[in-house]
Amino acid sequence: MAGKEIKVSIDKITKRDPLNPSHTVDAWERVPESPAERAARREFAEDLAMNIAYHIESMYPEAVKAAPKSFLKSVRGFIQNKVNAELERIVARAIEESRQWISVEEKLPELQHSVLVWHEPTRRRFVAQRLRDTWYEANGPTTGVTHWQPIAAEPKEGGSNG
Repeated sequence: MAGKEIKVSIDKITKRDPLNPSHTVDAWERVPESPAERAARREFAEDLAMNIAYHIESMYPEAVKAAPKSFLKSVRGFIQNKVNAELERIVARAIEESRQWISVEEKLPELQHSVLVWHEPTRRRFVAQRLRDTWYEANGPTTGVTHWQPIAAEPKEGGSNG
């Protein structure tokens, strides 16, 4: 198990901005798994399930001896399914996070529009605006902005945002 890794391929794509159809936005999309990638993920989940089952068997040997083989097989299958589901969740979250941030080298926001920025030197995020070639935050001009994303729309009245 040690040292195994699962690789997921993602491609950069360009989509129409749903809020402003005349603009395009960069997005990331998961590339469908190849048969080899799917087999590697399945093998990883099987190995982890076997490892967990081994620990259960070593901790509760009498209970395992008394349990029918079909029960042990279903426990391994359950663990394997949980591992696969967790891997999918991790991949989906990583892709979603990558969709939100736009590199300043690829595209800049419109001038004088507040956006959320990533400040690499301090590894923090804050709201800033771009005026000409300079970024401004509440305390004045700043450098070190590497990524940005639009700020979410204000909530609608009545508590419904959908």
